[in-house]
Amino acid sequence: MRTTCQTIDTRWGSENHPHYSHGNTLPYTGVPFGMNYFLPQTTHEQGAWFFNPNLLIPRIHLK
Repeated sequence: MRTTCQTIDTRWGSENHPHYSHGNTLPYTGVPFGMNYFLPQTTHEQGAWFFNPNLLIPRIHLK
C-alpha cells in the first residue's frame, strides 16, 4: 500500500503553455515546513519556461 506522500502529485493543475499565458506555475514543495517559494521570471520573449509538468520527475524516496 502506498502512503499519502507517495500518492500526492504537486504538478496537478500546473498545465501551462507560453502560447496562452505569460505566467508559469511552479509546484514547489518545501520540507520540513511548507512555506512559499518564489522564482522570478523577467521575460517571456526568450522562451524561458523551464518547467514542464509533462516531463517525468525523479521520485524522492522518504524513509
